[in-house]
Amino acid sequence: MFKFLLGLSTAAKITLVRFVLMALVLVFYICGVCVDQPFFTDWSKLIALILFVIAVLIDFKIKDTTTNRFLVLIGLVLILADPVWTLNYDRRHLDAIFAFQYWFAVLTIGVILAHDIIVREPVRNKFEITRIAFQYIAIVLYMFLAFNLNPWIQFIQEGIWLDLFGYICVFVMCTACVLSAWSCGEHILKKQKEKKDGQERKK
Repeated sequence: MFKFLLGLSTAAKITLVRFVLMALVLVFYICGVCVDQPFFTDWSKLIALILFVIAVLIDFKIKDTTTNRFLVLIGLVLILADPVWTLNYDRRHLDAIFAFQYWFAVLTIGVILAHDIIVREPVRNKFEITRIAFQYIAIVLYMFLAFNLNPWIQFIQEGIWLDLFGYICVFVMCTACVLSAWSCGEHILKKQKEKKDGQERKK
């Protein structure tokens, strides 16, 4: 096994590291939700967030499209799997945190995932880099919100600042959704044009 790892190229080693980081993000985040122990309840989601950010920073250095899709998928699945937008750790309804109603999460995440299914081309321009950046930022903000709702460790207290943070989360997620829809629409139009041009050349 050790010889196999040494024989890998640098790019392959980095990709392997990113997959390990993704697995750890899942493990720590799920433990933060499901394991009723002080360490996991208090810190597991923060650890998952830090590992996710490290994986994102690596992605912007090597621009690996495949692992990028997996990383975004994992982040979006965590958003749907842990609906903190309606309940906090004490299971009390948080009326102020309206930002992540379930229908909103399903709609925006559905559009983003639909883009990744339809558009399979590698990232080549600044628009696509911006789209991916907004996806990452939206996921990071959500993960921080999920951690911050711990009643014993709150960097942003309930009130006007938490409301503002909720608005920011909505804006970034909506922007990621709009950019994904725009990119998907451009891709479909481009493919239709290429198909039409091909048919005309055959004639």
